[in-house]
Order: sequence, then structure tokens, then C-alpha cells
Amino acid sequence: MTKKLFTWSLFRLLLAAALLAAGRGLDLLAGFRTFTTVPGLAIVAILLGALLCARAARELHDAGPNRLAEGGPYHFVRHPLSLGFQLALLGVALLLASPGCLLAAGPLLFALWLGQALLVEEPALARRFGVVYARYRLETGFAFPSLYVWSMRVLHLVYRIGYGVRIHSLERVPHSGPFFLIGLHRTYMDPYIIAFRVPRKVHYMATSVLFRHRLIALYFRKMGCIPLIRSRPDLRPIMEALKTLDVGGVVGMYPEGARSWYGETACEPAVFKLLQKRKVPIVTVELIGAFEYYPRFTRRQRRRPVCLKYRLYPAGTQDPLGLMEALANREHRRDALLRAQARPQPARAAEQLVYICPRCSTPFRCRGYKDGSIRCRACGARFTLLEGKGLLLPGGGSLSLPELERRNLSWAGGYEPGGQLITGALLCRCSVTGKTDLQTCRRLRRADMRCVRPGALSLFPDHLIAGYSDGNKDRWTVRYEEMQSVLVESNWKLEFSFRKKEGQRGYLFFLPPLRYALFLQHFLRLKAFGNPYARYRGSRRFDILPS
Repeated sequence: MTKKLFTWSLFRLLLAAALLAAGRGLDLLAGFRTFTTVPGLAIVAILLGALLCARAARELHDAGPNRLAEGGPYHFVRHPLSLGFQLALLGVALLLASPGCLLAAGPLLFALWLGQALLVEEPALARRFGVVYARYRLETGFAFPSLYVWSMRVLHLVYRIGYGVRIHSLERVPHSGPFFLIGLHRTYMDPYIIAFRVPRKVHYMATSVLFRHRLIALYFRKMGCIPLIRSRPDLRPIMEALKTLDVGGVVGMYPEGARSWYGETACEPAVFKLLQKRKVPIVTVELIGAFEYYPRFTRRQRRRPVCLKYRLYPAGTQDPLGLMEALANREHRRDALLRAQARPQPARAAEQLVYICPRCSTPFRCRGYKDGSIRCRACGARFTLLEGKGLLLPGGGSLSLPELERRNLSWAGGYEPGGQLITGALLCRCSVTGKTDLQTCRRLRRADMRCVRPGALSLFPDHLIAGYSDGNKDRWTVRYEEMQSVLVESNWKLEFSFRKKEGQRGYLFFLPPLRYALFLQHFLRLKAFGNPYARYRGSRRFDILPS
């Protein structure tokens, strides 16, 4: 590799001399006059070009002859050596103040290396690396960065300035070859944050809800996201992720499959089978301060420092389940130290978490406020939401949010409603044949959303009744054992599908008041599946580290 780089450098130096000489000759033939130059701009161009060539040469040397270089400058464009050389030569032409040299170092040189790259270099790389280079070619721009790179760099700049994101141990992330990137899913922006400075394109499994609208679906496709239907077992994204690994790509995964409400770590066992299916390195990411910065129950981000730490585990050296347990353990220890400081956290919309008053056990009477306080309108008790996933009780004691979750689940599991009425907005679809669960359909279109009308759910011990409240006499009675999936999307949209014994299938989309959303998820999952973490019938999700 060193010999090839030396040969390339010598050839480029000879080419630069020939182009500059041709530019001088063009000045004499055409009678071009020298122009006023800016030496500072020329020197900056030369230094940037030389630095780009040096970084690209170092990346090639580190990758070696048997691996495709994908990190460093090769993460941005496929031909950084040629771009760096042209940038440096343009700086020399500016120093010479020669119009002919500018033409030779600009359009002429670009046409030369463009033809060489398209006709010689890229076909040779495709023959040498095969599907690995085909995947890299789709992910990386030719001479300009791709949409993925622009999105990540702009967001990183915004978060670095606005939120103080700090990144540690980034050098442990491999610059080439396949690997898994896993972490704990605490915020909506996790997939972006943990990949801000990763020198590779990361392919994530993302909920199919993000692909319901064409333009948004196109964007997430360009970002490398793999749609995952969470309302039933879905093997297609798993196969696509394995294909990405087989061609040397990077797959990012959150084994929980959804953002955490209380700090729980509920995972599907099939995820760990996938992680063990391919013996590739695993990179774990600790996102410290994520829950305090943007918890799931809120709609606004909070200006709070966030820190990233990476750890690399070679292929086959660690059990993926053990890695997730270690991540959860470290987070629980940090939370305990943070709760001891008793710093309040904004609690607006936190009534979803405290849908049962910890003091009087009255349901649906708590309300959260911006100053961190949560008040029960039944008994007047005042609680405080703390950083570190904690709740400060009126007597001075504290309760961790995972402990609060267990109390809520215990209450929801024994709750026997006698016609509990919850009003909201409703969309109901029923059909005898075909897929009516809109999670599994192509998209939830705007026409479907226009069909959402005022409605209500009535909960009973063994069934529920859904119906519109605008004079429509249609009512749908669904027994809990007929439910096939229960999901809460975007914190407040309840979606569940059902299938009756006679073959009728149905789908309900319900927008309840905010304080009922998480309760309905817990209650319906416990009644239908006996598991508060199961998203569909047959799911075996479990909390890998219950507190």
C-alpha cells in the first residue's frame, strides 16, 4: 500500500507540473493577463488540499490492501485523494495569478480525474470488493457528501452548540468492516445522537410508522433506515440487516425496540438471536443524561449536557444479553447518584407515568407542571419529579421510576373496570378479509386521518366497546383475548388490532386524553397478553434487569 501511495503521489506531481506548464502556455497563446490574487485564500486552499490528501492516505494505509477504506474522508466522498489534489492545485494557480492555470487546475483536471474514476478506478474496485463496494457506492457521494452526511453534521453542530453534546472514546469505533452498534433507547433523537461522529453510515431498524408518508419515507430510506412492523413478528428487516452486515455495513439496534417510559430495559429475545447470528464486533454506546434531556413523556427537549461513551467488543467475545445488562447496570448506578442530588426535572405531561397517586391510589387525578411538581387533585399531595428517574414523595422519601412502574402495573393488573368511559378521537376499521392493521399496511394516509372523529372507549372486565359520539350507532365490541397487538405511538396515539373467531379482523386508532395513554397500554397488554411489555400476541418481551 505504501508503494502504491508513493507511485500515486509521484504521478500526481508530474501531472501538476504538466498542467501548470500547459496553463502558462495558454496564457501566452491567448494573451491572458494576470489578475489580483488573495494569497491568504490560496494558502488556505493548498493546506486544506494537502491535509485532505494526508488524511485519505492514512486511512488507506490503516485499512490495508484487503479492506475497503470507509472511514475518515472516505466517509464523506469516494475520491478524497483526487479532490484534495485538485484543491491544492487550485491554490497554486491562485498564487500564480494565472487564468490559464486556473482553467487547467479547475475544469480540465476535474474532467481528467472524473473520467479516470468512472472508467478505471470504480470498475476496478467493484471487481476487487464486489458487493461491499456496491453497498459503499450507494451510501457515499461521488464528489459531494450524501444526505446522510449532511444531516448528521448539521445536527451535530446544532447539538454541540445548543446542548453541549460531548463524545468520548470515538477512536474505538472501527473505520471498516461490519459491526453492530447498540445502546439503550431513551429519547426520540437517540439514533441521530449516537451516530453523529461515527465514521460510517449506520443502518437502523425503525418503526414502520415513520414510513407512512412518501416524502418522509424517502428521507428515512436515504438515511439508511430499515422499516420494522412492531405489531407482529417481522422477519424482513432482520434479513435486510443481516444482508447489510454481510456486505460490510453497520447495523444500529436498540434491543428494546421502543423508547423507555420509566427507564426499563424490555427486550425481545429474538433480538439477541439476531446479534448472535453474525459473529461481528459489537460497539456499545452509553448515552449519559439522555432521559433528563428528552424523556419520552415530554414533547420538548431540555438544554442539558449529554455525554457519549463507546466501547468495542471483538467478535464472539461477549454475550449480547450480558452487554445490555452491563449498560443497564451502569445507568442504574448513575441514576442512584443523580437522585441523591434531588434536582427537579420538568414534569409537564408526566401524569402519564403517575396515573395512580402513590399516596391515595386514586387513578387519573395527578397533573404535572413545568417546575417539576406533580399534584394529586384528589388528596392534594405534591410530588416532585427528580433527575435520575426518581419521584420525591411528600414525606421526604423518594421512589425510583422503575419502582413506580411496578406499583402502576400491580394496580392495572388487578383493575376491574365497570364501564370506565374514556372519551377522545377514534378511527375504527373492520373487514372480513385482508390486512386492516395499519401498522402492516403500506401507509396511514391523510384520507385515513380525516376519518378520525370524536369517539370513546368503554372498558369492562373482559371486553371493551368502541364507538363514535357524533350520532353514529355503530359500536364495536372487542374481547381482550381477541386482541392481536397493542401499541402507543408518539406517546398518545393508541393503536390496537383484533381478530374475532369468525375471521373478522379490525383495527382501532384512538387518541385518548394524555393521562390515559400509558394506562391503556399497560391495561390492555395485561388483559390481552398477560405481559405489560408484549406488543403483540406471542411476544416474549421482558425487562432484562428489573429494579
